[in-house]
Amino acid sequence: MNCVHWHSKNHANYGCPKLKAVARCRDHIAKRIFPCFPDNKYIKAARQALNHLVLERTGSGMPTGPFGTSWREASHLPHLPLSNRKFLMRDLNEHQPLDDAAIATYSRIMLPAMAAVVHGAYQVVQYLNNVGMELRIPPSLGISVKRYISGIVSVRGPQRSGKHNLSARP
Repeated sequence: MNCVHWHSKNHANYGCPKLKAVARCRDHIAKRIFPCFPDNKYIKAARQALNHLVLERTGSGMPTGPFGTSWREASHLPHLPLSNRKFLMRDLNEHQPLDDAAIATYSRIMLPAMAAVVHGAYQVVQYLNNVGMELRIPPSLGISVKRYISGIVSVRGPQRSGKHNLSARP
């Protein structure tokens, strides 16, 4: 299954890699972060929002809790300094149990950290709904898509959907 059909709710692995990443974030929060902070309302709200995004595959109707769906909506929230953004990205990608230092960091940044995860996941799901996996270059840039991708990807024949399958060259 490719991401052109990512919205099929019957796919056990959540379809495409981008949605799988949202599911991994949700699962990491549930398995690694939540047990260290079982009463934290921001974790509970993030889990609800991420679960909605993964299962419903749309941001429509997502419970936003204290986060909103963007930083513009949530201008009252503190932003993360660069060191905390790097910590959050590393933690969400490594999927390791939290050590004492990570627990201490999360205790200081929980609200903006969970807001960042929810906002990023929301953007991914909305992108998949609105654009899908097609490479779209604005016509105003005057760039030929074929010329642009020729050195980056190879184009294989149409799939069953009639869409072309783009894959990175080794």
